[in-house]
Amino acid sequence: MQLWGGGLNKNLSSNYKLLDYSCLSPEEKSEGYVFHILTDCISTPTQQKLNQLQDELSQIYPCKIEVHSVNAKLFIENCNVKAFRENHATCYRLLLASTLPKTLKTCLYLDVDMLCLKDLRMCFALDTKDKIIVASLIKSSPYSSSLKSSKGKKDYVFNPNFNHFNSGFMLINLKKWRKFKVEQKALWLTQNYIIDDIPDEMILNAILQPKHRLNMSLKFNFYIGFAKKELRAQITCLNESTKRPRDWILPFTENEIEEADKQAFILHFNCGATKPWDKILLLDCNKKQPLFIYYQAWWNTALTTPVFKDKLLLLKIELTDKKLKENMEQDRQVLLSQILNLNQTITKLENENKTLQNEITSLKQTKGAALRAQNQLAYKLGTTLMSYSKSKFFYLNPKFYLTLLSIKSRHKKSKKAYENLIFSNPSFKLSLLETYADYDEALKVQNFFSYRLGLEFIKASKTWYKGGYVRFCFEVKKLKNQQSKTKFSL
Repeated sequence: MQLWGGGLNKNLSSNYKLLDYSCLSPEEKSEGYVFHILTDCISTPTQQKLNQLQDELSQIYPCKIEVHSVNAKLFIENCNVKAFRENHATCYRLLLASTLPKTLKTCLYLDVDMLCLKDLRMCFALDTKDKIIVASLIKSSPYSSSLKSSKGKKDYVFNPNFNHFNSGFMLINLKKWRKFKVEQKALWLTQNYIIDDIPDEMILNAILQPKHRLNMSLKFNFYIGFAKKELRAQITCLNESTKRPRDWILPFTENEIEEADKQAFILHFNCGATKPWDKILLLDCNKKQPLFIYYQAWWNTALTTPVFKDKLLLLKIELTDKKLKENMEQDRQVLLSQILNLNQTITKLENENKTLQNEITSLKQTKGAALRAQNQLAYKLGTTLMSYSKSKFFYLNPKFYLTLLSIKSRHKKSKKAYENLIFSNPSFKLSLLETYADYDEALKVQNFFSYRLGLEFIKASKTWYKGGYVRFCFEVKKLKNQQSKTKFSL
């Protein structure tokens, strides 16, 4: 089902008051919208509703809705055009010359996935400058490189420098359209070439070269998909310097897109944007949703449309219910995934606990006491002090102090980890040294000169501000004297 407008005076100002039939001028009352609907079938109830809609809209501004029957077989039999959503309705625009009244000189074609935000009469005030159509570009190169012949003949090859226009908005000079025989050429292309993707637009781009059309501002056909940062990351704007693959280059600069967004006259729900009647977009305060305002605007208009607003409300309720169920299912899947990850983490921790328990058990073997004594901070510090003291002026070496600090830091972390472990599972607490079979070996280690040196160093460190390190020097001399007398081990 396609909408067309026509029969309006082009000498219109760009500024309009809010429309109300009672305040229209005689000139405006003599004008009016004529909406032409091209369809291959329409039910009697729908026709009746359209008649009611016409009467309702005429209370605001003069309006007519005319339905034209189209022979769908033209695009089914002896035709190589792929159906879109199981029909060929998008191609009906190609038949407007033979369908619309011959007296009609100008018409405005709008795709059904568009939303007009301002006075539509401004579009008819656009000057076609003797061109066949006024349209907006969408790509700085052909959408496809060629159309494949269905009869084994030469393929139709697009000029690689050809700018592709979007056929969703077309202000058409019907006189020139007919004179150029666009409809006949279009039907010939459908019979001789295989056109799978956006067939109607590909056909019109093949027929209407740049010299036949006038490029208009993006604001009259703003592709809202451009507002999605994810899509913008996949395309390249005009004059943009980038190392990304340049397979889709827009004929607009980044600034032109942003300005068109701010001044949008007509929104076009394409370029990766879901159709509003297919899927509802709910506001989520936790997510950035640049497209929400566009969908909200569409539904605000839909729910105030005479005659059809109740049916549209039911559609919105159904879509909202479906979306909520989808969100609940997504949340459920996320929760299940989190539970699975948690179970995997628990299993991993249990395995680690078993490994630690095995290590602790091994430490409780016959020589565990001596090993534990050697793992104490005093022994570690003492052996380090003795190692560095072999060098002259070792106390001037920064590495000496860094090594001591590193030992103390690692020991502190190990102690903290052990405390956390036994807090979570007291069974991991190590037994007293006295319970080990090699306790006597542990006593020997604690009587080593290096162990006792470490103990004195720890004491000195705790009272360094009271001259602890000075007393430490004297304590070292005492230890050496005791070593010479008792000859205890290093």
